[in-house]
Amino acid sequence: MANENNVVNLDYLNSMSGGNKDIIREMIGLFQQQVPEFLSEMKELHKNGDWHNLGALAHKAKSSIAIMGMEMLADKLKELEVKAKKGEDPDSYQSYIRLFEDQTTIAVSELDQILKTL
Repeated sequence: MANENNVVNLDYLNSMSGGNKDIIREMIGLFQQQVPEFLSEMKELHKNGDWHNLGALAHKAKSSIAIMGMEMLADKLKELEVKAKKGEDPDSYQSYIRLFEDQTTIAVSELDQILKTL
């Protein structure tokens, strides 16, 4: 299920689920449902300058991202979490949110294709 050109890498999910396609489908569906909610909330927290809760949300989103094997984005969310909870470098937060949006848009599309093969 891994392709080096893809944003997602389902090796971990496949391993964790023992290859159970029902579990994989369920986890993909949950991810696809959560992503727009995370993005909307990130944008709202950013707009309101609520850095601490933005950091907490980055932490929460990081788990879902990691399950889908999106290591680079998980690392970036960890950076955002640490910075935002401390209120450090708030000018950089928008670029993290944009990266989250770009990467998850690609991921959702890839996952749609993967779901067709399960």
